[in-house]
Amino acid sequence: MSTAIRSVLNIRGVHYATIVFVIAFSTRLIPELLSPNYPVGYDVAIYSYQVPHIHERPLPSLLRGTPMFYLIAWALLRATGIDVLLLLKLMGPLMYGLLMLSFYVFLRKALGWDRRWSLLCATICALQVPALRLSWDLFRNELGLAMLFLFMASASGRSRPRWLITTLLALLTTLSHQLASVSMFIWSFFQIISARDRNREYMTKMVLCLLPSATLFSYQLAAYLGLLPPPAPVKVERVIIRLQPPNPRANRPFTNYFLCANFLGTDYLGLVRTFLKLLLICYLPLCPLALMGLKRHRALDLLTVWFSIGAFSFLLCPQAYPFYSFFRWLIFLVFPISAYAINGLARIKSKTQYWRYVLACALIAYLLMGVSYASGTIFCINDEDVNAYLPWSLMQSTIGVGQIDDCIACLQWLNHHAGDNAVLITEQRFYAWALNFLDRRIAIAWYPHGYPIDLVPIASVLEEYEEAYLIWYSGYNVPGFREVFTSHDIAIYRVLA
Repeated sequence: MSTAIRSVLNIRGVHYATIVFVIAFSTRLIPELLSPNYPVGYDVAIYSYQVPHIHERPLPSLLRGTPMFYLIAWALLRATGIDVLLLLKLMGPLMYGLLMLSFYVFLRKALGWDRRWSLLCATICALQVPALRLSWDLFRNELGLAMLFLFMASASGRSRPRWLITTLLALLTTLSHQLASVSMFIWSFFQIISARDRNREYMTKMVLCLLPSATLFSYQLAAYLGLLPPPAPVKVERVIIRLQPPNPRANRPFTNYFLCANFLGTDYLGLVRTFLKLLLICYLPLCPLALMGLKRHRALDLLTVWFSIGAFSFLLCPQAYPFYSFFRWLIFLVFPISAYAINGLARIKSKTQYWRYVLACALIAYLLMGVSYASGTIFCINDEDVNAYLPWSLMQSTIGVGQIDDCIACLQWLNHHAGDNAVLITEQRFYAWALNFLDRRIAIAWYPHGYPIDLVPIASVLEEYEEAYLIWYSGYNVPGFREVFTSHDIAIYRVLA
């Protein structure tokens, strides 16, 4: 991997690349330092359970998904022997640094920018809310995008060993995340088509480079669509039951957003309102410069168009959305929009001698926004619709970072007081902590985030187990349950006899 990066990255730009990495790493490190005991990030909690157990899955089952991040984290866990929570606290900043470093390389090699403009673009991008949201917990997405940017940089370069490296990076992209893989194949297809008449050698080599990753992706896609037989069951040391409320992805690959928890009972205007709020919060700070700097570029146009299609098609077909998650594509737009913003600054530079004042004001504003959002201080996002996708700040886990000890205390109380035929009903935000801290003799019945308990089919669970408990926030009147233990903000409820 290091060989691939060195061959794509000009040695004279190493100092600039290091600055990019340090800026991104330091920004993402802020919430980890302010939360000394536990890593921030919603998905990070489940990573803490999955990473130590990833080696238990057989290879065919692993290749149905994208195991690259898990395998890297597992290897580091075995090599260092440190606690998995501490490892994930370090992985967050490291993944963000890698992502912005790869974006810098893409700007240098694929767009042909000089080091200073590439450094400026990567720095501004690293301070944006959507990029920080990506870094909060979507580590696999980050790794996939990092491999994608390096792949595009390698495919656009002229070094002699680039085709071997390009093949490797394409395969690593497919092993890292499916959305990055789709973007890679679309980008490559149009690169091949545009080179068909003038450079047949380039076209042939690109096709050959993509064959291994295309084969693997076809296998992953078949598994996702249910065209393959189910994988061999993995031995589980406890009983885990998934309680399925209305499933928005029951008809894969289409998603019905009106069945998603945050849109239940909402009309179409409610979806539009939420989308526009997200769009404004994510891109209003970059919008003035980006509009000034809109400029065609072969390597950038396809990313911009594809990410926009993935995001905005949500408004056209919310009941049968085909691209997995509109929000993922929406936050991916931060990369091309940041590039357009730099074009805007370059245009200002060409028109006025005061452009340095504009640059200074923009950098100060973006720095305040990024650091404040990372630390949960001056700039926070408090909107119920938006917070379903963007946390109020990075100082958040599946629950508040200050509530995790309360959650663990409740689970430990249950370990001592629950019988052998007991089940804990838990919403997804508490599920990962239950996997890590609940006694294995207690079954776990979990349901997705955001659904009210009255929409969850718990009747069969209540009939099967002698004792049924629920973990939830304290002080609530939960129908059919009574509060039996409280630790500050979190409580254990027991079903009424």
